[in-house]
Amino acid sequence: TEVLHGLRVSGILPTIVARAIFSDLPDWRPARPDNAVSLPEGSVDLWFAPLAASGPSDDVVLSEPERQRALAMRESTLRRHFIAARVLLRRLLGAYSNRAPDAVSIDIGPHGKPGLSNDPSLAFNISHSGDLLLIAIGATPSVGVDCERPRSVANAERLAERVFTDAER
Repeated sequence: TEVLHGLRVSGILPTIVARAIFSDLPDWRPARPDNAVSLPEGSVDLWFAPLAASGPSDDVVLSEPERQRALAMRESTLRRHFIAARVLLRRLLGAYSNRAPDAVSIDIGPHGKPGLSNDPSLAFNISHSGDLLLIAIGATPSVGVDCERPRSVANAERLAERVFTDAER
């Protein structure tokens, strides 16, 4: 899988960044998880990977619950994407926290947000849509990321009325 390390930012990210990321991929640079370097406090690194190109992953770094979750997936493409995403996430978190990927302890908070139990100085979030994967890792108390593959939505205006504020619509 080609991995791209796109940008390091400090401070508050404007929401407009989310729209620009995938339309501006030429500025992202190819990288490997071991290219991860320590983050200055308040900084966030964004990583992007197209999962469609992912081949067999070395799932030995996965936790037992992650392996069980993958085995429960009946659809092979979803299973392969899940494994590739978790392996990349663990390799990145291991590189940032100076741990082996299989020594990274990922906990799920009460509202479903993942966190590191053995390195609270790092926050991370992961999002995928189709074969797109986006990972944010920050030296911040909390970080969030979301990606969506462009697609047509039936009744988009009615959906927007339900989920967006007037200013967002």
